[in-house]
Amino acid sequence: MRQELIDKLYNDFPKLFREDFDNFWIDQDGWFNLIYDLSSEINSIISLADNPENYYLIQVKCKFSGLRYYMSKTTKEMDDIISLFEIKSYNTCILCGKDKDISQHKKHTRFYDLCETCSIIKNIIE
Repeated sequence: MRQELIDKLYNDFPKLFREDFDNFWIDQDGWFNLIYDLSSEINSIISLADNPENYYLIQVKCKFSGLRYYMSKTTKEMDDIISLFEIKSYNTCILCGKDKDISQHKKHTRFYDLCETCSIIKNIIE
């Protein structure tokens, strides 16, 4: 993901993305809105929690073509929201963010989901 998008997440959600957070492993920009919306919802829950400083991100990555969003501590409500967004990621193109005509692709040992347009472009380029 472009550094400017990562910086926006860090700046908008500083309690969630702490200064020492360096485990952001998403290469493409397509999931930015998904991650931003998820972070916003989690941040809202944290702001109402007792001891909000105990809730922060450990890692954000793509694994088996789906979003993984790991936190230091969660509540049932947070777990449900994270699960919902992880499921949404399987229907969201990791390159452009579209949520239609998604199919899974494999390159070496990595899996990723692409929309029809991005899939065609990627096949032409490769």
